[in-house]
Amino acid sequence: MDISPNTLVFRDIHLNQSYTSSLCISNPWTTSVEFTLRPSSSRYVVTPNRVALSSGQSIVVTVRLFLSHFPNYSKGIRGQEDTIHVKSTYFEQNVNMTFFLHDRGGEANSSQQALARSRSSSPSGRGAGGGLSTRVPRDTLVELQQQLASKDEKTRRLEGIITQLESKYPSVQEIVKSKVEQERIVYEEKSEKVRNDRGTIHIFYDYTMHVTSINSHIFTHIHLMYTNRPSSSCSTKTSLLSTYRTS
Repeated sequence: MDISPNTLVFRDIHLNQSYTSSLCISNPWTTSVEFTLRPSSSRYVVTPNRVALSSGQSIVVTVRLFLSHFPNYSKGIRGQEDTIHVKSTYFEQNVNMTFFLHDRGGEANSSQQALARSRSSSPSGRGAGGGLSTRVPRDTLVELQQQLASKDEKTRRLEGIITQLESKYPSVQEIVKSKVEQERIVYEEKSEKVRNDRGTIHIFYDYTMHVTSINSHIFTHIHLMYTNRPSSSCSTKTSLLSTYRTS
């Protein structure tokens, strides 16, 4: 097959951008032929990738390159070689392709050279101390001032939000502190009881005796009260007395 050009070169390639080129393929034979075009990497898309040509017929094939990432940057700027494999039942041949990544170092070098030229052409060559004096460009100062102003504005907004939250929910912190303090007291009480099992038994025993004594006093008081009131029925006195006995 006659393929023109026989090599494709993509230069100054940036990530996440699309680049296209084309091939013209002709059938010089006296019979029809079918073939496929398959790139060696998925970063290339060939359209169409399956072709049928009659004798003397030609077609233009589009090759699209798209890079979302390329880890080996140093190799990319030197040139990455790929191929398109053209295959038929009767023949096989390759089209060579090479792409070159955009050289970020070139921009850095040109910027450094421009900065060096601006410093060398500055009228104030040396300071009072005899050393070289450096001046920050005015555009850089303006940009830094704008960045500082933006950060100050964000800080003021955050402080305003904090103030609103504290004033809108002033009792939340107190509730949390109170709850934590209660849990701490309960935990300390339980720990003290676990450390002193005998003391715990005596506490419950003393509490039970105290409750029994109070019930006894109440029962005696009610008994005396209804004994001195002849209008009270026997059923009422019995009910009350039985209630305090069971309690």
